[in-house]
Amino acid sequence: MNEKLKNDLDEFIKLFFDNPTVIRFLELKKMILESFELNMLETEIKKWQKKTALAINDEKNYQINRQKYLELKKSYDENPFIVNFNLEREEVMLLLEKLQQALK
Repeated sequence: MNEKLKNDLDEFIKLFFDNPTVIRFLELKKMILESFELNMLETEIKKWQKKTALAINDEKNYQINRQKYLELKKSYDENPFIVNFNLEREEVMLLLEKLQQALK
């Protein structure tokens, strides 16, 4: 790789990771990964998702399991960390799309 391109790439990476949106996105990601509450909720969601799938031939249990899964999923999706993370992720994706367009 030529030296100018390498330097330009290094500078872009530095600017990208210094962007307040990217910083906030990474902070939120870290908080989510370290959140005991969210990790437990995610475990419960997966458990009820599996129970729902296994009860596909039993309408009554399927509906009960599905309802529990949907309640847990809603609780997870409405958590402020998750809401903000998803908003920041959209902004980061827009930044990356702009970069992709600039490179074409």
